[in-house]
Amino acid sequence: MKIKQAMRYQLHTFVRQAMIYYAVTLGVYTIGAIIAAILGERNVAMGGGDFSTSIFLLIVGMNAFKSHFQLFVQNGISRKTLFTGLILSALLLSFGAMLADSLYPLLFPLLERTSFFQEVYRVDRGFRNTLIGSLWTTLFFFGAMCIGFFITVLYYRMSKLLKIIVSAGVPVVFFVVLPIVEALVPSFHFYSVLFRFVGWCLGLNYNNLLGGLDPVRPILSFAVFGAGLSGLSFLLVRRATFKEA
Repeated sequence: MKIKQAMRYQLHTFVRQAMIYYAVTLGVYTIGAIIAAILGERNVAMGGGDFSTSIFLLIVGMNAFKSHFQLFVQNGISRKTLFTGLILSALLLSFGAMLADSLYPLLFPLLERTSFFQEVYRVDRGFRNTLIGSLWTTLFFFGAMCIGFFITVLYYRMSKLLKIIVSAGVPVVFFVVLPIVEALVPSFHFYSVLFRFVGWCLGLNYNNLLGGLDPVRPILSFAVFGAGLSGLSFLLVRRATFKEA
């Protein structure tokens, strides 16, 4: 199976899942528009739609490996073909989701829908910012899919004992051990450094807090993040073995 065919097969699966998600979302917005029309309200705020889409794509990524991997392996398809098709289909789905989300203001003029990008960066709706926001949202969605896929592949490669250790140990370390250590050791600043780094990646300018957020820097951050997770995922996929259960 060629890469193009692998991409089309996986994208077909993703699109079916997306159709269900957008059917539900359209239903919610339709109900909101009907209520707004009955009450005679205009510009009713409907925010957070892009964030809910990113959660959906995270779940899609978490379900994008096992069934496809087993089918491809049984049919003698290489892991490289599987993974390349997945990345291409994930990029296309992320771009398509960005376009679909941008149509809501046109479909529901009574509802004032603010994108997640606009809520965070408070930019106007000019052509440049629209282009930046579209790229930002696409890469944000792609990163969500990469996270989901990486988690699934990582757990697929683990033994049952290691899954239990990681599932129980990681939350304990991050939410119990590290906060205690940071409180007891004055020179230990794990979370402050982490939050500062995340803030910088998202465009926060610590030298000029009044200058607001830079919406361009996160585009590079999301691209590097997605590429890094994709590379780690491929290292796990290329040595994955077929499992019946």
